[in-house]
Amino acid sequence: MKKIFLLIAMMLIASSFVDAQRVRGTYNKKNITIEYKKLPDDSWLITNINYAPFNELEKQKKALESKNQELTKATQSQKDRIEILRDSIVRMKTMKPSTVAGKTNNNEEIVRLQRQYDEVSAELASNSQELNRVKSELSSKSSQYDSMKRDLDMLREQLSNKDNVIADKDDEIARLRKTLEGSGDNGSMLSAEVTYGSSTMRNNLTKQDLWGHDFSSSIQAMIAYTYYFSPSSPFALKVGVGFGNYSGKGSVEGFYDTVPGLVDEDGDGYDAQYHYWDIKEAVSLSYLEVPIMLHLGNDFQPGGIHAWIDAGLKLAFNVSSTFEGEGHYSCQGYYPSWNVTIRNIGELGFVNDALAYQTDYSPEVKSFVLWGVIAAGIHVPFGDHLSLQVGAKCGYTLTPVATHDAIDNRYVHGLSNMISGESTKIFTLGGFLGLGYKF
Repeated sequence: MKKIFLLIAMMLIASSFVDAQRVRGTYNKKNITIEYKKLPDDSWLITNINYAPFNELEKQKKALESKNQELTKATQSQKDRIEILRDSIVRMKTMKPSTVAGKTNNNEEIVRLQRQYDEVSAELASNSQELNRVKSELSSKSSQYDSMKRDLDMLREQLSNKDNVIADKDDEIARLRKTLEGSGDNGSMLSAEVTYGSSTMRNNLTKQDLWGHDFSSSIQAMIAYTYYFSPSSPFALKVGVGFGNYSGKGSVEGFYDTVPGLVDEDGDGYDAQYHYWDIKEAVSLSYLEVPIMLHLGNDFQPGGIHAWIDAGLKLAFNVSSTFEGEGHYSCQGYYPSWNVTIRNIGELGFVNDALAYQTDYSPEVKSFVLWGVIAAGIHVPFGDHLSLQVGAKCGYTLTPVATHDAIDNRYVHGLSNMISGESTKIFTLGGFLGLGYKF
């Protein structure tokens, strides 16, 4: 009905000009020209509708009808010719052999007639096949022609019926008038979206080959509002609010490390020699998220499946962070001035087998993180309002995640090394599923 109201609004605008009796618009995304005249009772009389798809369909239908007539006539002529040849062959076979000089004998005449019979039969078969194809195509075109003619007849009737269409739709006409003037309402969509996939947490320390990384999950859920700049524009502004959780897991089987140039409580210099083994860390960060993105791909276009792309920024506010660490280490002090190594003195921090992490430790993270986000996929409509969106989404933190800095990119027991220092970034990649309602 929107198409009809749009045409009516265009006719109202056109009628405001003197002697205006023609209006152009679109119908099913194709140009249409309506010629009319206004009657004394303020109703319209449609004098002509010029619609290119219908005109082309009518032209094709007439061409097929003409070809159908030609083939039918040629086929009947060939059938008649075959009957004559068949009768001639039968008659020649029943006649006595001819031996008259200078004339063809019966056998030669039968062979000649049979050859003609076969040629005409082959032409008849070819024409019959072409005739069947033309009839099938003509039937299809006729069906399309009749359907479109009914639609145009209905359009003509509705456009001409001022009382039933215009009088009851003043608000709709006013809105469509604004649309024609460039100030009409635009399309919008409200959607619920979920993304599940993997997340990767890396910094200068955990990028080293020493560290192994297990699969870490990420999940994002949000409610989004998409505002199209115009009903026909492929561009839209998309904003939302939601929740995101990102995890990271890292491990080290075992390694040695030396921290030189330390000073103990007595002012004596020493080198701390560490041995770490079975180190495992797991981090989980949760955020309240506000994405602001540009949406490319008009979900209001008629038809089937459409592609879409989202790209923009995401504001993330940390709401919780958890950390689990396990592993062991030993430490001994080497005093180069004495050439002595001291072990198993807990008061000085020299231990043989100690836990690498405390159970009550929480990582220090930034309260705000800015993400870059891009997503792409397809839009599958279900009726006029509902649609399913399927695709993939990836994101990358543009600002630091952690607050404290790593010490020379060195592993430090007791702290979260997965998120440590300004070099710590999160990358996430996952599958996207959304359900939208267009209005």
